Formats: sequence, structure tokens, C-alpha cells
Amino acid sequence: MRRLFSAVLSLVMTLLSATQVLADKKSDMQVAELLSQSEAPEGVVFEVVSGKQDYLTYVLPIIRGYSEQLREKFSQLDIAIVTHGKEQFSLTHKQLQKRPEVSRLLDEVIGQNVQVHVCGTYAEYNGVEDSEFSEKINVAAEGPAQIKDYVQLGYTHIRVRL
Repeated sequence: MRRLFSAVLSLVMTLLSATQVLADKKSDMQVAELLSQSEAPEGVVFEVVSGKQDYLTYVLPIIRGYSEQLREKFSQLDIAIVTHGKEQFSLTHKQLQKRPEVSRLLDEVIGQNVQVHVCGTYAEYNGVEDSEFSEKINVAAEGPAQIKDYVQLGYTHIRVRL
């Protein structure tokens, strides 16, 4: 019985990994397309939205990698992240203290001169005040509107999913 359980668990984990790889293909292709261009876009805005508070633990390393690749080719490229789902709450002071890995990842991304925004409307809806977020974070009035503003400035919009 134990072997069967182990085999089923292994199969499920393999399928989940394959799903994550497939789910993120679109953002990989968008970044590859930008890297194939001879001229830089005005900027890039990465959108993150999920129903999981720990989502940034997995997505920030991906965005950090994309940012490194893009800046290697376009050193002055403006890059921003807009997070407007449950994951944004991992960026409060309280949660960053509980999750040092998210704090470290955030510092690495911000160290790449990447602007990070959360959605103030969603935060308010969930009873979280702007002041509860790290001072490193920009609290936008609305996450989707912030993305729209970046797109109107000529930024390329890339939604990062797992």
C-alpha cells in the first residue's frame, strides 16, 4: 500500500511540475520575443495575480531571471511588477518578517531597480492599510489601472503565471 501511495504521489508531483512548465510558456515566449528585438521597448510590466499568499516565493525568482536577461540586452530598460491578488499580502511588514525568503527575493528584485506595486483597493477590501506594506512597495490605487497606465506609456505587459 505504501508503494502504491508513493507511486501515486510521485506521479501527481510530476504532473504538477509539467503543468507549471506549460503554464509559464507564454511569459517565456514574450520575454524571448523582446530579447529577439533590436530595440528595447519603453519598459516591461510584469503582472502577478493569484489566490495564494505564498505565490511570490515562486514567481519572484522567475521575474528576477527575466529582468536579468532583459537588462543584459537592454541595460536601461524600465521594469515594474504589479501584484494584485492574495500574494500581495506577503509584502506586508508582518509577513516579510515571517517569510525571510520573500523579503530576500523582494530585496533582490528591487536591487535590480525594479518598481514593485500592490493594489490598494484589494488591500483595503481585505482590511489591510497602505502603511502595513513595506516602504519598498508602491501602493497603487488599483493594480489593473496601474498596469493600464504602464501599457499606455508603451510598456510591454507580461502576466507571469505558474
